[in-house]
Amino acid sequence: MSIEINEIQDVVAELEQVHTKRIKAETRLEQEMEVLEGQGHASIEEGKKALSKLDTKIEKRETDLTEDFDNFMADYAELFE
Repeated sequence: MSIEINEIQDVVAELEQVHTKRIKAETRLEQEMEVLEGQGHASIEEGKKALSKLDTKIEKRETDLTEDFDNFMADYAELFE
């Protein structure tokens, strides 16, 4: 079985792409860590916890607004009965 130069070049090109993607991912992770640290979060886990708390607040507010709207619609419907 012989290996051709083209095959080697293809493998080298793929390895270069993987390396480039890894460097970009590492850079992006470093930037995200800087943002988290700038917001007072020492780690990604703390950042995730903070985001989870915000998500919970948003979901609760959405539930409250939905209930308020449903109550409003029920009251509005009573006006026409």
